[in-house]
Amino acid sequence: MLIKQPKEFLLKKVTYLLLSHFLLNLSVLSAQTMISGIVKDAEGVPIPYVNVLFSGTVIGTITNDAGEFVLSSDATHDELAVSLLGYSSQKLNLTRKRNHNIVVTLVEGEQLNEVVVVLKPKKRLRKKENPAYSILKQIWAKKRKNGVHSFAALEYQKFTSFEVGIKNLDSSFLKTVLQKDFDSVRSALKQQNSSKAYMPLNLKEQVENVYTNDSLDLERTVTLGERTSGLEPRGYFFEQMQRVFQDIDVYKNRILFADKVFESPLSRNGFATYDYVLLDSIAVEKEKIYTIYFFPRRSEDLAFTGSFTVSAPSYALTKINMRIDPAINLNFVSGLNLEKTFLIANDSVYLPRSNRYAGEFSVVKKAENAKTLSVIKNEFFDKYSFNKPKAEAFYKNQKMQVAEKEFQEEKAFWDAFENNKNYSKDTRSILTEIKNNSKMKRILQFTDFFTGGYANIVPGVQFGKWWNSFNNNDVEGNRLRLGFRTFKTMEDRFRSNAYIAYGFGDSKMKYAFDVKYLLKQDPRITVGAVYSKDFEQLGSRLLKTKNLIDFSSGGTNSYLARGSNYYLSDIERFGVNLDFGFSNNFHVGLNLISEQIASAAPDFFSIASIQNNRVVSEYKHVQLNSYIQYTPRRNVFGYGVEQRFGVNLHPKFILKYSQGINGLFGGVLDYNKVQLSYNQTLLLNFMGNLDANFELGKTYGVVPLPLLNAIPSNQGYSLKPKTFSLLNYYDMVADSYLMGHFEHHFNGFVSNKVPLIKKFKLRTLATFRFAYGSTSAQNRKINQSNIQYNSPDSGLYYEYGFGFENIGYGNVRFFRIDFIWRSPLASSFKLNPYSSQLPDFGIRVGAKPSL
Repeated sequence: MLIKQPKEFLLKKVTYLLLSHFLLNLSVLSAQTMISGIVKDAEGVPIPYVNVLFSGTVIGTITNDAGEFVLSSDATHDELAVSLLGYSSQKLNLTRKRNHNIVVTLVEGEQLNEVVVVLKPKKRLRKKENPAYSILKQIWAKKRKNGVHSFAALEYQKFTSFEVGIKNLDSSFLKTVLQKDFDSVRSALKQQNSSKAYMPLNLKEQVENVYTNDSLDLERTVTLGERTSGLEPRGYFFEQMQRVFQDIDVYKNRILFADKVFESPLSRNGFATYDYVLLDSIAVEKEKIYTIYFFPRRSEDLAFTGSFTVSAPSYALTKINMRIDPAINLNFVSGLNLEKTFLIANDSVYLPRSNRYAGEFSVVKKAENAKTLSVIKNEFFDKYSFNKPKAEAFYKNQKMQVAEKEFQEEKAFWDAFENNKNYSKDTRSILTEIKNNSKMKRILQFTDFFTGGYANIVPGVQFGKWWNSFNNNDVEGNRLRLGFRTFKTMEDRFRSNAYIAYGFGDSKMKYAFDVKYLLKQDPRITVGAVYSKDFEQLGSRLLKTKNLIDFSSGGTNSYLARGSNYYLSDIERFGVNLDFGFSNNFHVGLNLISEQIASAAPDFFSIASIQNNRVVSEYKHVQLNSYIQYTPRRNVFGYGVEQRFGVNLHPKFILKYSQGINGLFGGVLDYNKVQLSYNQTLLLNFMGNLDANFELGKTYGVVPLPLLNAIPSNQGYSLKPKTFSLLNYYDMVADSYLMGHFEHHFNGFVSNKVPLIKKFKLRTLATFRFAYGSTSAQNRKINQSNIQYNSPDSGLYYEYGFGFENIGYGNVRFFRIDFIWRSPLASSFKLNPYSSQLPDFGIRVGAKPSL
């Protein structure tokens, strides 16, 4: 049945499509996929106003009066859809990136059974009034029955490519960078884009066989081959870009994408975030295909724009295309797109066919033809085999990759795939030419230094991080620190870090170094040793595991801080560590530490106590520690001694037991300590996400001040995780403690409803943190220091506040500002000497340079 459409609607539609056609023609010179041709009927007569789209997208045009069309896209597409009411639809496979002068013939006969056009209403439809609602209800009800879960056992082959490159490069820039290599790659670069060039930097390819068993809830992946071509971009910026595209399940209610939690368009709560438009329904043989477009209700919401098609009666997705609206203002992001396609199996079940993730990133707000970093991840699935279950032992025999080139295969392996359009010869030919280009290497090294903090000094040794080089505190005055590390590749099995520091106020040299080596790869066994002689702020952190020295910090204070800070300890430390990684997310470790502890400023800060009926102010301390760390579902990658972590939501559990050993290596303190930590990010539907952390500990035995638990404080004006911003160092000391830190990020749920905040594209957050603890009478009795043992045992000490994040300009919006208040409990604390009066209110700033 054909529903007659008003002339006004048809006029608007034709005008809109003609305008789209004009704009697309303007961008045709910068296209990755370009196609032109003519549409005719069975008698060879050109057909005007035919819809021509790249399948699964909203990128399209209509034919002109002569039946001609031109269509282009920055992305790579493999199928073209051509349709017009009253004619059979056609789908054409695109075997090349450029297809010219093609002829499409549409045949009358297969009429559309029904066409329902729903314009996005100016006044939002209620959920039950929207025709898309009934279809979404069916998707929710049947999503478990669709896809890989429809089979008891499933096997398939998966090809993945991950490509990093730079877009919108003009010939003058390329000549300057490539120099003598320009002529050899110029023709290949022009094939990428006829106006501005795209130059790949790195390409990683992988072929895997995947075996799943739904009844056993087990999956095994067997890597058949890998290869890497081109340069190796490094540094924080490149690391962040490559972490963006994790596996995304669009059927889930919420999606972690680009470090942020987005509401899925298929979420059961989707109508709180999206407007849905049912475009049409088409009867094809025994199926009915629905196309639904979705739009964020508010442009600044963490939500997608795009469309999906769904097949009835299975109500399985056949295609989905999603993009992020630039109004969201993600850090460094100029554009992000996701496209998934599905193929039909056994007449009714749809399985993954391809996934494409594409992103463009820049430091400044994207302007037309601006240079951007491009990241493209493609996944293709084929060679499906159904219901051939294997023994349970087969699925559990999962081989973990333990070396970077363990599955690297040479040309003979890849020859079998070369004729497949998913495997790009052109990209690899360019990468072969530029791999050893010295100018390009220098550009990447500068980027690594600026964003990652490290610069090469001699082969295998780097200086960094440069931003930790300068600091200040009241004991040392201005402090200069120079750091170094060994480095050949990200996958080094051996790594050493070191630094030397000099205080211009105390005229003393400090230094530290550590070494660690990946002794065994499966299971992972890492050994390490550290030595340091430096000043440390013991009142800033409680729980440590295998990182016995904090090389990520520049020092003990900052230039911008309130009050004074003389409460530093002079520590000489030697330690050894042994870490067992039974899996990437389950570690057990042991370390032995010997420390000589004294005050760094005895005239201002005393750590004295009564030991064996005499007052001592220096301590030889030997401690044996054991710990368990469990991080289920954490995405871990890398095969060297230092692994990296992807962006995904996972809990983190740490259990640590410490024992002070009297008599070993001169140690004089005897005690036991137990500590437990739990971190978790909780998704609270459309209201945002809550970051929660609990930590508790108890010390058994009588110990001096340096071995008690100073509740972590922060006197700086910048935010630091898991610290209290309105406390001074050593304001609270306990041998038993419980702390909680909570941050709720509303992700636009509040700010998008407040016009002034919305105008500046800010997002709101709320914070709450508390501490509770006590100090035993025995530990109070031996105290001879000048520190008051204030313990929050009479009630909770807490701080609460709210703030704004997403502060910045253009594509750089990683700053935040917090407004913080404290509980009245601290007003009853006895003030330590040289400490400032505790503020009731504070303003703090923070920066998190992530997406």
